Amino acid sequence: MELLQQKRALDILFTIFNLKPGKTQYVKPGPQKIPFPADIKYTSPLPRMTPEEAGVPSEWLYNLYSTLEKDSEGVLHTVMFLRHGAVIAEASFHPYSANVWHASHSMCKSITALAVGILAESGKIDITAPVYEYITEARTLLPFSKYKSITVDNLLSMSSGVSFAEAGSVTDEDWLRGFFESAVKMEPGTAFSYNSMNTYVLGAIVTRITGMTLSDYVQQNIFAPMGITTFHWEKSPTGLTKAGWGLYMLPEDMAKIGLLFLNRGVWEGKTLVPASWIDYISKKTFDTPVSMSRYGYGRHVWIGPRPGSFVCNGLFGQNIIILPDLDSVLVTTAAVDSFFQTCRMTDIINDMLVRAEFSDKQLPPDNDAYTKLNNYLKSLGEYPINKKNEPQTHHQTTKNGIFSRITSSFKNKTAHLSQKTAHTSPNVPLFCRQLNGVSYDFRGDNVGIIPLSCQMIQNNYDNGIQGVRFEYDETSDEFTVIFEHNGEPIPIPVGFGRAEFFEYDLNGEIYLLACEGELRENEDGEPVLKLRIPCLEMPCERRIKIYFTQKGESIRINWAEVPGRKLLMQGIDYMMKTNLNRPIINTLASKIDKDYFEYRLDRIINPTFTGTRR
Repeated sequence: MELLQQKRALDILFTIFNLKPGKTQYVKPGPQKIPFPADIKYTSPLPRMTPEEAGVPSEWLYNLYSTLEKDSEGVLHTVMFLRHGAVIAEASFHPYSANVWHASHSMCKSITALAVGILAESGKIDITAPVYEYITEARTLLPFSKYKSITVDNLLSMSSGVSFAEAGSVTDEDWLRGFFESAVKMEPGTAFSYNSMNTYVLGAIVTRITGMTLSDYVQQNIFAPMGITTFHWEKSPTGLTKAGWGLYMLPEDMAKIGLLFLNRGVWEGKTLVPASWIDYISKKTFDTPVSMSRYGYGRHVWIGPRPGSFVCNGLFGQNIIILPDLDSVLVTTAAVDSFFQTCRMTDIINDMLVRAEFSDKQLPPDNDAYTKLNNYLKSLGEYPINKKNEPQTHHQTTKNGIFSRITSSFKNKTAHLSQKTAHTSPNVPLFCRQLNGVSYDFRGDNVGIIPLSCQMIQNNYDNGIQGVRFEYDETSDEFTVIFEHNGEPIPIPVGFGRAEFFEYDLNGEIYLLACEGELRENEDGEPVLKLRIPCLEMPCERRIKIYFTQKGESIRINWAEVPGRKLLMQGIDYMMKTNLNRPIINTLASKIDKDYFEYRLDRIINPTFTGTRR
């Protein structure tokens, strides 16, 4: 069975490397994510106070946020800082919003651990018991002797040693069977071996004991008492909650989970999770590879650098950082090139938190520093002024008259476009207005609007772009780029000096996206239309650059995504070391030419196509 899973994982990798992502699928695709409920009303917000009221200098927070913005080497989405149970600083980075739920990825593993803790402390789960006592059908599977010693606690500490891991979610529809028919690569409980399927099995145990899905159990026993009402937790193909990933939450609700940990399971005076359980899981059990973390792992939480601190961490920079000695919580949502906690954003946060010294008493008001901080945090949610297009001035000063020459080639196509529109000062650049009605053919068989990293995580592929056309509505001053996919239009409204928001249907999964446009010129004097398309609920963005030739008869169109190549390299390396760690596979991998390998990666993650005008 294990060899079959590895063959399937290799098949999927090869289809991606052959520029045909999604062509080979062993798990039937179907909608997992539901649309974000835009009409929600947040009825139980956390209290707010000024930093000085909480004993924290506003200047310290300003330094934290400004350093993150300048040096994090990723895309920040939201950052929220709490002390003494109140929010003292919060920021959403344009165009992301804390009012939109966000994928937590592995951050939610820590929530699964809370559910297990409630049942363990009530005597319904014995964490020292073998897992097969709860997943009874495991006794009938062939490799029973290999895993009969795996305990619930081994799952919690990521030390089961089972080789059926993350890649199994796209190679087998029955993840429990795949887990228990897989090899055990070490003596359980002896070493750290990160595996999201450990968490999935924990979620299945919760369901077997309670008769409820993990999502429903958590909602009833944790979320509802805390006023957490807006969330969605995806299911596996067999209907079990994914448990180790697939949870969407609002950033402020993530902060509430942080406070629950900080207060050792107590929420508003009521014990939801026993304090002894919080103490138990937040103690270090194993050292971890430095590529994951330098500080070790507890039980479904990572250990932080500050004494007593620990982290609920998810892929690409989703974090709840709990700091007991500072009585503080820090929450981040982001898109960084990191599977775990080795990234510049984490380094900045750790460096500042390790050295932080806050007062136990209120500080005197510092109106100047507080105003500076507030104005700065507010500005992060606004469109950056230095990126805003100034169409008239920009085009008048463009070198070599390149814009005017290309514009003249579009004259026949845009003869109906009045030089004087309904707007006395249109926001859309003149060059883009003159593109109205112009279209190009090109073949982008291996690209889609949703980035490949997101498609792979969701096992939901929809690639193949065959052309593009441009439309401008002079009455509304609206510019739209319309890509063509299998004969169907994909209209993308483009904002200049702002973001335009829209929904995108990926095979039944509805994504909330935004699009920002920017018109620039490259070193060859060619106009370049840059489109930034963030997936507002996910840690990924599509980046598109369209280069127009001087005569406007052809285009080059580059498709990139964030996170990019570095992340893909990490993912392949991780898969080779976990799911595909076999001598024959390692031998084959060692024979691959490095330059060719990187060339193929660029074709996958950063392809460029040429289009001809119709």
